[in-house]
Amino acid sequence: MADQEKFNGVQYSTSSQLNPPMVATQCQYIEDGNASPKVMRSTLYAVPQSDEVMAQAKTPFSVMIRPMADPTGPGGEPVAVVDHGPDGPIRCSRCKAYLNPGFKFVDGGRSFKCNFCPKVDPVPEHYFCNLDHTGQRHDLMQRPELIRGTVDYKATSVYCPKGRQTAPLSYLFVIDVSYTAVKSGLVAAASQALLGLLDSFPASPTGGPSEVKVGIMTFSKDIHFFNLKAGLAQPQMMVVGDTEDPFVPLRDGLLVNLTESREVIELLLAQLPHMFEHTRVTEPVLGSAVLAASDALQYCGGKMMLFSSVMPTVGPGKLKTREDVKLLGTDKEKSLLTPQVDFYQKQAEKCVERGISADLFICNQSYYDVSSVGMLSHVSGGSLFNIPRFNGPTHSAELLAQVRRVLTRNHGFDAMMRVRASMGLRPTDFCGSFMMTDSTNMSLAGCDEDKVYVVEIKHDAKLDDGSMVAIQAALLYTTATGERRIRVHTLQLRSCNQIADVFRATDMEAVVTALAKRSIRDHRRQTLADLRNRLKKESVDILAAYRKHCTAANTAHGQLILPECLKLLPCFVSCVIKTTAFRGGATTGSDVRMAAILHLISSSVEMTIPYIYPRLLQIDNIDPAAPGTMPASIRPSYARLKENGAYLLENGQRLFLWVGSKVSTNFCLQVLGAGAFQSIDSKLTTLQALDNPLSGKCRAIVDAIHQERHSGMPLTIVKQKDPTEVYFAHMLLEDKTNESLSYVDFLCLLHRDIQVALQ
Repeated sequence: MADQEKFNGVQYSTSSQLNPPMVATQCQYIEDGNASPKVMRSTLYAVPQSDEVMAQAKTPFSVMIRPMADPTGPGGEPVAVVDHGPDGPIRCSRCKAYLNPGFKFVDGGRSFKCNFCPKVDPVPEHYFCNLDHTGQRHDLMQRPELIRGTVDYKATSVYCPKGRQTAPLSYLFVIDVSYTAVKSGLVAAASQALLGLLDSFPASPTGGPSEVKVGIMTFSKDIHFFNLKAGLAQPQMMVVGDTEDPFVPLRDGLLVNLTESREVIELLLAQLPHMFEHTRVTEPVLGSAVLAASDALQYCGGKMMLFSSVMPTVGPGKLKTREDVKLLGTDKEKSLLTPQVDFYQKQAEKCVERGISADLFICNQSYYDVSSVGMLSHVSGGSLFNIPRFNGPTHSAELLAQVRRVLTRNHGFDAMMRVRASMGLRPTDFCGSFMMTDSTNMSLAGCDEDKVYVVEIKHDAKLDDGSMVAIQAALLYTTATGERRIRVHTLQLRSCNQIADVFRATDMEAVVTALAKRSIRDHRRQTLADLRNRLKKESVDILAAYRKHCTAANTAHGQLILPECLKLLPCFVSCVIKTTAFRGGATTGSDVRMAAILHLISSSVEMTIPYIYPRLLQIDNIDPAAPGTMPASIRPSYARLKENGAYLLENGQRLFLWVGSKVSTNFCLQVLGAGAFQSIDSKLTTLQALDNPLSGKCRAIVDAIHQERHSGMPLTIVKQKDPTEVYFAHMLLEDKTNESLSYVDFLCLLHRDIQVALQ
């Protein structure tokens, strides 16, 4: 709240070199010469000039890169598209850094000096412009690449992928039509979702009808391909029974122009729920469908969107049930988080080579082995959505929201990203959903605005006094409308030689995100207990370094002193180790655990922070006539709940409404349609639309949460002292659990460890 008050009515200028607003703070961003924190967020906004000071501070220097995000947010200016002609973007001839606001023009404008290395290059003749009396080009304000931290350069033919044509994005929907998928309602829900979203596909660059291509496949014990060619009276189904070595029986008609073949597509989607309603197939050939879909997209690249309900137990990529409750919460649990076969990893790598990203919608009823199948989306740069115990009536809205998000978010495909740092620094470690083709280039078959890539930066040499530090991420990609571009983000940071300056310019949310992602990435090599201990130790090291180097010598030894920018670090770290990805105990199955791990590794800072620290809102006492939508947040602890209150709790993935046993009859009646607490129907998954102001206000809050999180999370109503309260309590992350300490106890433990570290 204090951060929101600080930035109320204030614009954040990216060139200000000030610490950015917290991710939940509503603020207008002005991108004026530096990358926005929405696309590049650093753990440090003052970089030590030497490795010695960096080592003393113990704080990681990492940059969170979200290349496809909107730099300024809703209502801001779009990313500028720059065309430097047939020779392509202007770059430094030595380090290959792209032209950016840090380049200096010298010699009357005839040369430029790179801000990543000392090289001076001649300005191309077509780009020459005289300088004014301040040394600035006269056309500065007409050159977005010289005044903005993020630009898109039009790529020349040199940057086009070999063996594939550059064309609008192709979407291939692969739907499980086995017995479980039909009976659970997945087939109907997926079909209805796609049918209702046909107008949500990316429009053409000219604003006309969408030019994307769409294809539909289904699978059970066989693979079914559909000819959707425009003009057909009915879609034509072709069945491939050879699941060990599947092939694509048709090329012309499988992937069709959405606009031209819309009537045939709509006809098929309307028929799908009924076509397989009498099936008795219980073992679908998921691996075979993946092979066939990859072959179908190999010449054009695109997105494979796969809806699945049952773990594959037959055909290529078949798996065995290996869930063992006795292993959960033990040192051997990591064996359940390791893929049991390498089939899906290898197929993902092949997809990357072909420019295909895979989005998985796993709507299972029982054990699925997300650890194995999930590699398909994780390596290819896609997304994994897991809805356990899927039920059509309950979860259709959630599935619809997930599919809509995939179709409408800013997306690039067939991509590669390279990160550069100015002299004296180098990128050394990379974390996220991608495949490394060598030590420097990240291959991203798909890259969307929800993905973040964490790059750790190390010193090579001492930086010059007063120098600026530059980090540049260059993403070569194809837009959803088929244009080849290079998106360049450049972040310039000041340098410092005092450790106190480092702590004053630390971004706590970025630090927590970097530590959490870096730790959980090692879930195969280390036990979860080791990862939790590692997180604790790293936070102790940071706070002990501050105490040792930045506090007065006469400060009482027993006094806990936290840096201003990291006051909430202990709270956030204590919450991280209680999340589904990290927490101990045998109550979390390996599928749920692995889905949480993959989400944490790839999600943006904006999505990671609420996952780490859920939002709790009291809604029984709100004023329906008050301006604004959201009430003030409350710390997520059971001690904050009142028996006569009602509270919404959400973390971006789950949404609960907790109702106290002494809540007012008025709230029960006006919001939940019940005469009293005992009459509340806890099976409801949405708030009823009742004709009164309080009902409207509460539903507006839920709608705002869904819109902010881009999610259709079903509402889980929890009545105080009901058995389901245990699931709600898991998200009250400041509280003590059977496996972890409360925030207060954790703070005391941290304080003790800091004192030990200082001895």
